[in-house]
Amino acid sequence: MAGLIAPLTAGRARADEPQARSASDWVITRAQLNKTECTCRLRGENLPVGSEVCMQNGMFRCQMNQNVTTWQPLSTPCPQS
Repeated sequence: MAGLIAPLTAGRARADEPQARSASDWVITRAQLNKTECTCRLRGENLPVGSEVCMQNGMFRCQMNQNVTTWQPLSTPCPQS
């Protein structure tokens, strides 16, 4: 009896087995990225992407670099108070 069942299920994946995923399943579109709430950390605070701050070495902007946030240095100096 086992010989009769094997050919019928040989090509199917079981429900408890992980399914193969294509590369397009892992792609994040710009629209999806815009919906995410990515932040940069500074002195224990979460600041949203696009925030500009003055640090010891000048002005920096929080931005995405591939799939992580980073502080990108700007060419403008810190404003004087």
